Amino acid sequence: MKTILFTSSLVLALFVGAPAYAADEAKCQELFAAVDQDKSGRIGQQEFIDHKAELQQIGLQEPAAEQVIEQAQFVEACMKK
Repeated sequence: MKTILFTSSLVLALFVGAPAYAADEAKCQELFAAVDQDKSGRIGQQEFIDHKAELQQIGLQEPAAEQVIEQAQFVEACMKK
């Protein structure tokens, strides 16, 4: 439960109060690590659903059941927003 609260707080801190410029790579990597709950290096559908609002803010769309979002794809989208 503490992990979920920490992760949610981290995601909100990075994006709700974020300035109008793109996040740097280190912040994007940190956010990816928080969302990648099973530490697989990928974000699956359930992990996306758990953080849907925040991930859609950086331009990511929900993957289909068998698809994943790779770390490089995530960081690229994060740095653009």
